[in-house]
Amino acid sequence: MTLLLVLSLIAQAPAPDCADWRECRTKAFEAASRQEYEAFHDLAWRAVQKGPPRDPDLMYLVARSQALSGRPADALVMLRRLAEMKIPTDAVSSDEFERVRALPGWADVAALLDSRKPALAAAEAAPPVPPAAPNTVEDALRFDAISFVAAGLGYDAVSRRFVVGNRDARKLFVVDEGSRRANDLVGAASAGFYAIAGLDIDPRRGDLWVVSVEEGQPGAAAAHRLQLVSGRLLETLAVPAALLPVRFADVAVTDDGAVLALDTAGRRIFRARFGGHALEVAATLDVRDPTSLAPSTATAVYVSHAGGLVSVDLASKRVSEITAQDSIDLSGLDRIRMSGDSLVAVQRGTGDSRRIVRLGVNSRGTRVVSSKILDAAAPASAATAATVAGDAFYYLSAGASGEKVVKRVPLR
Repeated sequence: MTLLLVLSLIAQAPAPDCADWRECRTKAFEAASRQEYEAFHDLAWRAVQKGPPRDPDLMYLVARSQALSGRPADALVMLRRLAEMKIPTDAVSSDEFERVRALPGWADVAALLDSRKPALAAAEAAPPVPPAAPNTVEDALRFDAISFVAAGLGYDAVSRRFVVGNRDARKLFVVDEGSRRANDLVGAASAGFYAIAGLDIDPRRGDLWVVSVEEGQPGAAAAHRLQLVSGRLLETLAVPAALLPVRFADVAVTDDGAVLALDTAGRRIFRARFGGHALEVAATLDVRDPTSLAPSTATAVYVSHAGGLVSVDLASKRVSEITAQDSIDLSGLDRIRMSGDSLVAVQRGTGDSRRIVRLGVNSRGTRVVSSKILDAAAPASAATAATVAGDAFYYLSAGASGEKVVKRVPLR
């Protein structure tokens, strides 16, 4: 089948409700995890329609959806197209393509895929590109503030304000880019915070999520949803007593509005689904000293730990170690955040030093294939107060005379 016919089929595909290709892709993954394969198929097609032309990952997503929705012949066509583009896939072994491999035309496609193996092996064995020179790091803003222990940093592009968590004072304050003044947003008296452990902004829905923990054992823990613009408490999701003790260390919101919280005490990921009103254990981690989490889709999340990095499939609860090309060090990642298809990480150096690195991940999300130093000399505070917003990575630092500085590291 020609590429023209493939694109014609794309144009005829149904148009589910999703704003852009990333949202369509996320919803497609969600439908697949629920085994709603017709919806998976429609959303995958929509992602291809809206996404970058001839994107291999989106084309493979369509192939999966075709195979699982009872369209093996169509899946075979798409796999042939990928093979002709010299894109390796796992179709030769994946259970999802069992019916495709039973088709008469599979042998030809399998031969094409097999011919890609030497090129793939060479690419995997090739040495990584040497790290480029660090990006230019600039001051996003400076402000005066009393001494505090930072626990979370967020940036609201609409109001042009940074939100900062003050751990021990159990409150949040905001700093406006225009006035450069720090003003209290909300504290424990009105929001019921314990010691603040982290925060994240949901810009699509205008929510601000905060996780907090009570000192001592077993120690209560909760996730708090607030109105971003005002700081008004909307709801508090307490961890059930049967699941204590909990020590939250990080929090992140997925594209579909679910909130994920990393529990270092129980080595668990807690989740509150969008529209839900309870925290549940979404996955248990068999890793030592987890430090941070970064969702890549609605059902997939990266977690850093003492020895490296893992990916967690929240649908199957499967935890897989992320490998890296030779000379790329994945140890000591204190904080990770997604930026497009890459991870931006705060990595420990010697003593109290940190560095900001960008880690390029392969299309399957299984291997780090590149590493670039963005900032070679970040402070320890970057590990607890950092965020990605738009095309920049921001972290909190200290300036002269007791002032605080939000540093901006360009990502493009």
